[in-house]
Amino acid sequence: MPGPTRLHELTKEFELSADEVLNVIANAPRLKMAVRGWVAEEHLYRWLRKLPGVKDCERINREGGADVALRFGGVPLEIECKNVLRQTLADGTPRIDFQRTRAAKSNPCSRYYAPSDFNVVAACLHAVTLKWEFRFIQPTALAPHKKCPGKLSNLVHVDDAWTNNARAVLAAAAAA
Repeated sequence: MPGPTRLHELTKEFELSADEVLNVIANAPRLKMAVRGWVAEEHLYRWLRKLPGVKDCERINREGGADVALRFGGVPLEIECKNVLRQTLADGTPRIDFQRTRAAKSNPCSRYYAPSDFNVVAACLHAVTLKWEFRFIQPTALAPHKKCPGKLSNLVHVDDAWTNNARAVLAAAAAA
């Protein structure tokens, strides 16, 4: 959470009060969605830092890459955090629109992730449960993209293949 000095700098830069900045975010759906993604990453980072066996947990701030880096059992791992969509499948299963925001004009498949882009995917269920809780899976367990060889499907269901047992998924990823 930003301290008072950081919040003051931001409000000074924008020449708006803290409430006005929050109202701008609340009234701009795409901006709110982006902020929600960063908030989910922060909650994941804070939760993973406290998980037994996790060392050197850090937020990553690079475009198109994973969101959290850590060591588990001495093995470096990267985790991608994605928010589930508010609207579930008819049976209540959460889903993720699992793709990058942009693609290179010369390569539309660059919008999709490859299984080697990170070691673990964390799905934040807040949009459905209103709790900052996560489900985990290795990307190699996700379905391949139908039209882009070597890429993962962008239509991901957070079903029974996902688990809330992060340690088990991290251990499997570290052993892979």
